Amino acid sequence: MNVCAGDWFDKKRDDEQDEYEKGNSSSDWMEGRVDALERFSRTSQSILNKRIFANLESQNVAKTDSEKRISSLVVVKYDINNFQCYISNLTDPWTNLAVEEWHTDPSTVLLYLWRNIGCVVIGRNQNPWKECNVRLLRNDGIPIIRRKSGGGTVFHDLGNTNYTVITPRQNFTRKHSAELVARALRKRLDIPAHVNERHDIEIEGLKISNIVSKGVESVLSPVTKLRNYSLTVNHKSFCDVVLQEFFAHYRGDINNVINSHMQPIIVEEELLSNIPKIIDYRDELKSWDWTFGQTPEFSLEFEKTFPWGHVKAFIKSKNGFIYAITLSPSTIKYENLISTLEDSLEGTKYDLTSVSQSLSTLTLSDIQLMPILNDLKNWIQDSL
Repeated sequence: MNVCAGDWFDKKRDDEQDEYEKGNSSSDWMEGRVDALERFSRTSQSILNKRIFANLESQNVAKTDSEKRISSLVVVKYDINNFQCYISNLTDPWTNLAVEEWHTDPSTVLLYLWRNIGCVVIGRNQNPWKECNVRLLRNDGIPIIRRKSGGGTVFHDLGNTNYTVITPRQNFTRKHSAELVARALRKRLDIPAHVNERHDIEIEGLKISNIVSKGVESVLSPVTKLRNYSLTVNHKSFCDVVLQEFFAHYRGDINNVINSHMQPIIVEEELLSNIPKIIDYRDELKSWDWTFGQTPEFSLEFEKTFPWGHVKAFIKSKNGFIYAITLSPSTIKYENLISTLEDSLEGTKYDLTSVSQSLSTLTLSDIQLMPILNDLKNWIQDSL
């Protein structure tokens, strides 16, 4: 179970977030800004949070109810060797997702805390061309990574902390880990978080975290950031309190969390060099065959009016390849040109580089048609 937890700091790109969330991708645009805010007192913030708790109580989402839910969870005391915590010092998204995939011990409870540089992460069964603006991301140098698990599309950056929880199957419930994280925020950071009926963590009806599920299409949701409720929260403090809460639950003794035997395992390049499987997973996640070649079958239509006529395009793609393309011009005199262009694109990867290479080989004996061919080439390339 992988969840995106909000280490939602001040951000200087609020306008960009608005634009991004209006598009096809469910996104969490955040940017960590700790600096001077660390010097502020939490006293006034605590008063504000008490007022928020009062609002929650009036909405029948009282703190006491949340506490009852978490207290109803069975406390399972694991041997210390059966509970592990990994905290990544790396921000490479392919590496962090590979580490998440690597852990397969069915008898161990794993808590994995990590964050990435700017990237878009899509679910295993999602279509990147329908979930986000691939061309815009490419132009901005923001990579797309397809994770191994399901769920929707999210934007990651250093202002967003992710946590992964892997438990033995017999102990797994979708709500369990979310409740522990919400409890850590309430008890240890005085942030009034609770878990909703969809098992997402919310504050006043605004999401700060969601659970990755098997759903295919992303769902846009109103979100907030933890920095709106605490002036001092940051990535480290979030990791600290979540580790404490998980250890207290599984060991039943919070005092032992500082025991030297319970220090988290730090994920660094040196660690990866001893685990070839992680490198293999990372290489797979970086490959075109996984990122785009796993895309389910889809079709799209687009059209454009040129000075010389109107053209409609209909493309069918499967596993990232164009297997059918139909261009319908408004005038019959360009049909031979259109047919030649269609033949050159069938069987081509549905990406800018491959399509551009295929189109670059086209030549015409009728030099008067070259401007029209160039118009069609540029139009198709701009649509990718």
